[in-house]
Amino acid sequence: MRSGRMLFACAITAVFLDAACGGPPAVPANPTWADVEPILRAECIHCHGDTAPVTGAVGDTYYRFDFYDMTTAVCGDAAQALTAPILGHGLAALIKVDITPPPTCERGRMPPAPALPLEDWERETITRWASVADPPKGLPNRDDRRPEIQLSAATAIVDKRLTFTAVIDDPDGESVLGVLKVGDMTLLMDRPGSFAADIDTSAWANGTRPISAVLCDGWSNFSYDLGNVEIKHK
Repeated sequence: MRSGRMLFACAITAVFLDAACGGPPAVPANPTWADVEPILRAECIHCHGDTAPVTGAVGDTYYRFDFYDMTTAVCGDAAQALTAPILGHGLAALIKVDITPPPTCERGRMPPAPALPLEDWERETITRWASVADPPKGLPNRDDRRPEIQLSAATAIVDKRLTFTAVIDDPDGESVLGVLKVGDMTLLMDRPGSFAADIDTSAWANGTRPISAVLCDGWSNFSYDLGNVEIKHK
């Protein structure tokens, strides 16, 4: 009897553990960029994001794929912040090759050791996506949120120099870029994070200049009215 009770208790424990931990995520039958991007972001973008010219380069060629693509149709004016010739869509076939283990090895070339290899479900999701002739972008996740920008400056009235800091971020953790405009001046922001500006305004005419920004998370572009700066020479 004691042995039977113990076996029953173990069986119950196993059921609870399985329910709590669950199995690996299901691999979509037809993955889109919305399925692939979170995997790449978690496992690859620390090398193949905005630092790719240094951390994701082979010779003079670098591989950046924190965006599916970058077009004015999607990102508007923000598209001019990124000049990478090939992004996620164009690199799909190469990504597939690099994550596929060769016959004599247990892991693919990427991610490189000592990083852990991709989980089976991660590799299969990317492989299915990259195996079609035109790997699809699809639609963003239903709860996708707009990126954010914060602008800070010591004063809104300046004489010879305008200094400020702009910080852009995406609440969903996706990459984001954009352009910030002060009058006719444009600041390109090719990554999430902080950007400091120190602009010589000594030749600017007195008057008010609008400050605006356009940000893009790869799915849509968003416009922001950030107020005004007054040029007032002493």
